[in-house]
Amino acid sequence: MLILLVGSNPLPNYLVACALRPERVALVYTSQTSDAKNRLQVQLQNALGNQLQLQEKFIQNAARVTDVKGAIESLMQGHDNQHVHLNYTGGTKVMAAHALLAFRDRGGKPENASYLDEVGDGQEPLLRFDSGREKRLSELNNIPPENGNHFRLAWRSSPAAKAQATGPHA
Repeated sequence: MLILLVGSNPLPNYLVACALRPERVALVYTSQTSDAKNRLQVQLQNALGNQLQLQEKFIQNAARVTDVKGAIESLMQGHDNQHVHLNYTGGTKVMAAHALLAFRDRGGKPENASYLDEVGDGQEPLLRFDSGREKRLSELNNIPPENGNHFRLAWRSSPAAKAQATGPHA
């Protein structure tokens, strides 16, 4: 299972999910990111197929430790921690920090936690794992061909081009 924290821009979550190709994705979101979560669900289903299992986890207050911790703990409950991956690129900084702490408290391993780093200067983003490993998205080579080039180009472009690539309200 891949746990994604949904922020206002769903593109990093989309890229991570396409790169890692999980069988199950849990989207952690707030009322402020509900629209982004809905758009992300549609795009993930299109890219990864109908066999993808999507789960939603609503957080009332992303700044409240107990809300974030409770969400992550409930998602991890009953799962082998070796098969749970947290990507904390999305969401707020506070949400990401508390999600990572909760993930580790529940036995999540550094090799199963990651952040998508934009790098800058027109370079391709890196998926950085907390274990110290890093991979360029092209090395993972799992972005669907029909979307991959469009999103890679948008990632390197201006905010306006990124918005065009991800649709309205991205």
